[in-house]
Amino acid sequence: MKYLNVFSNCILVQGSKMTLICDLQLNNYFQIPNDLGEIIQFLKESSIEQCINFYGSENEVTIMSYIKFLINNNLAFIDNRIVLELPKLDLAWDSYSKITNMVIEIDDNSFVESKIIKSIDELNVDAIDIISYTEISIELINQILVLFHDSKVSSINLFLHYSLWNIKTIDKLVKNNVRVNKIVFHSSPYDNKQDNFNNSVNLIFIKKVILSCLNCGDVSPSYFSSNIKLFSESQVHNSCLNRKMSIDSNGNIKNCPSMSKTFGNIRNITLQNALNHTEFKKYWNLTKDSIDICKDCEFRYICTDCRAYTEQTNINNEGLDISKPLKCGYDPYTGAWEEWSINPLKQQAIQYYGMYDFIKKS
Repeated sequence: MKYLNVFSNCILVQGSKMTLICDLQLNNYFQIPNDLGEIIQFLKESSIEQCINFYGSENEVTIMSYIKFLINNNLAFIDNRIVLELPKLDLAWDSYSKITNMVIEIDDNSFVESKIIKSIDELNVDAIDIISYTEISIELINQILVLFHDSKVSSINLFLHYSLWNIKTIDKLVKNNVRVNKIVFHSSPYDNKQDNFNNSVNLIFIKKVILSCLNCGDVSPSYFSSNIKLFSESQVHNSCLNRKMSIDSNGNIKNCPSMSKTFGNIRNITLQNALNHTEFKKYWNLTKDSIDICKDCEFRYICTDCRAYTEQTNINNEGLDISKPLKCGYDPYTGAWEEWSINPLKQQAIQYYGMYDFIKKS
């Protein structure tokens, strides 16, 4: 007898219509029909011959084509036994950081100084996203980056207006700031992605014009990430807001720049005091399994959640908004994508957030 052994780093997530195979080692995923997911589950305890006998010889060709698909994509292998020695994947998640990631919005009037960096280090923040929507000076960027030279932060991503793109200027910026890991230039005349500076920094150019935090919360396959860190965190925490903090361009401390709730201003309160606010961690443990429609979606553990812009349809007993993200056009009950902004069921929420002008410009 022959047995199909699926590698332990490949996890199945069943949705209403489709199933997702998440390869958490190679950071890949495959969307498959639910019946293939059912067959894979059957083969975990039975031989290929037993599977064919169970589903009927008339389905043998289909079953074998499924098995070939799994093997060709390095998701499984055939052996004369079920290999029990394959190590189980540990999906436990934790972090030493009180805040794992932070978003800082900047403009010409931004207030960022050394005491703020000290406050960031006290929270053991690992990654920082610095975002500018407008055409600011490269000098301001450098002034802010210099403040991080002796900090504990290990990774900094920059989201800048394309007007700042200059190969010599950016080359100097990267060489002087080793923590810079990725630079995204929005409002670019072209879309492009490349490694540069000895492959140490990702340079990404996008045509999309990002005017404000209203651009936050888009849900599309281009943002999906099938890695063990996000996948394991999503099992027990919110995939966007857990251990996240932001400082908007006015200095207001929030969970996310797009959210209306503020927890003080960096001019008169420390980040630690903001973190200690009774409502700051309100959404940290809200998983996709508790959110309308998302709980039936096969992408739920590789997709980041948005609580800033939702369909405004359901508040649970704890006062948490458990509505589907507004900017998601995927229907897990049909397996189809559509343009979210034209969905008639979303128009009331679009009006609530004042997004009509934003949508026209996007």
